[in-house]
Amino acid sequence: MVEVSLTVGKLDASLALLLTKDHHLIEFPTILLPDGVQAGSIVKIRCDRDLDNEKKEEQQFHEVQDQIFKMFGQSEPEKPVLKLRNVTQTSCVLEWEPLKLSTASIKSLTLYKNGERLGQIPNPLINTTTKLSGLPIDTPFKFSLRLDTTAGVYHSNEIEVRTHKMTDLSGITVCLGEIDWKEEGINKEDIADILKSMNAKPLQSEVKVDTTHFVCTLAKGQQWKKAVDNNIPVVRPEWLKACDTDKRIVGVRMFYLDANGELIKQYKITHKEKIIVTNPPAASDSDAADELPKNPSSKNSKSEQFDDVPLDGSSTNVTGEKTVVSDDAALKETADKLTKAEEIIAAEKTEVLESKLEEDQKAVEKTEIACTPDEVVDEESVKDDPTDKEPVSAEPVIKVEDSGDEPVSESNEEEIVTEDNKQEEQKEEKTEEVEEKTEEVEEKTEEVEEKTEEVEEKTEEVKEKTEEVEEKTEEVKEKTEEVEEKAEEVEKKTEEVEKRKPAATKSENKKSKKKKKQSKK
Repeated sequence: MVEVSLTVGKLDASLALLLTKDHHLIEFPTILLPDGVQAGSIVKIRCDRDLDNEKKEEQQFHEVQDQIFKMFGQSEPEKPVLKLRNVTQTSCVLEWEPLKLSTASIKSLTLYKNGERLGQIPNPLINTTTKLSGLPIDTPFKFSLRLDTTAGVYHSNEIEVRTHKMTDLSGITVCLGEIDWKEEGINKEDIADILKSMNAKPLQSEVKVDTTHFVCTLAKGQQWKKAVDNNIPVVRPEWLKACDTDKRIVGVRMFYLDANGELIKQYKITHKEKIIVTNPPAASDSDAADELPKNPSSKNSKSEQFDDVPLDGSSTNVTGEKTVVSDDAALKETADKLTKAEEIIAAEKTEVLESKLEEDQKAVEKTEIACTPDEVVDEESVKDDPTDKEPVSAEPVIKVEDSGDEPVSESNEEEIVTEDNKQEEQKEEKTEEVEEKTEEVEEKTEEVEEKTEEVEEKTEEVKEKTEEVEEKTEEVKEKTEEVEEKAEEVEKKTEEVEKRKPAATKSENKKSKKKKKQSKK
């Protein structure tokens, strides 16, 4: 404990000045001084340390620090995890898990593309996806996120994305809308089958952020409105058929709901009834090979009727009704056998055609060698000869030497001729199409030339008019200059008139005074 005696030097309402023996000045509140103290009074002050209260306050301080550490120091915000949801030829959809900020508060969430800042994500605590459009085709990109919080800055993982080529249809995501199934003659399964063959995403029932196209035939419904509001292309089902047949993404301009062109008819979707075969008895590959026709050159061979005969010789009932498939393995075996049989039949047909062509060539060569004038019998000689009773046709009869090869049948010759005719017809059709297209191109070029001539004529007219306008503007300028000169002359005259006015007024006043005097007299 310390005791000090102090002398009151000055006393105010709120503050007192105390002096020590060493002449140190201390400011002390007057409210703490005893009553009756005045300037010059001596006051004793005792100072003592309270250890018990110090321990209590220190304990309370540590308890508060522990609470703050448990609440704010044990967990911190986590880095965002960026993922790729979908990618197409010109767009991609990125998504990330909900942000975990712990006790910190978010400042901003920024998206980076190829290391450059692309923009901030709006409402980062609610939105977990973003769509980027207008990207170039078949181009690689790198995306990442930066999370700014009150606890610091956190960077997400970097993902690499490459936009698809025009032939890659795996990014197409279709939402199905209102379709008049009876009028179109299809069902939902037909559209799903087309998407499977395209390797596209499964059908959606609602419009989402990764929806690329909306397929319908009737412009109504909430999902249709949502697609229109989000600028999603609304197309007919024929667009899917066109992409599937061309094996590349097709423009949507000719497949809108109001389109009625030739492309709609060309890519019309047909309903395919699914026929399920009951479980046939299994047969080995050797049995199937034995049942194939051995003589490919015969006209009435079994290979021509192979599609109607089962592989194992048993009768298989195939109907349009739905039946239960009991054994998948047996179905797979029959399918494999059918494919093998089709391959064998195709090989046989090619061999038959080649053998027929070789036989025809040989027959023609032999007929040219074996044909003599004595072997040709005319109709008149047959009539004169009484021994021949059978009628002979007017056409010449050609004898052919006997050989091991079979003669060429008329049906085979007709088939070869028809094939040649078909090829010629196809060539003629193609040439006609090319000629039509060239004519169209020539017509369009002529139209373009006419339009260019019209444009040139109009430009010349505009030039002439501009020249006339310039001439008129020059005339107007000259007239304005003349008017300005006249105005200057008028101003000069007015100034002269104003100068002359005082002299005239004086003479008038004199005259008026004289008249007044005369009138008084």
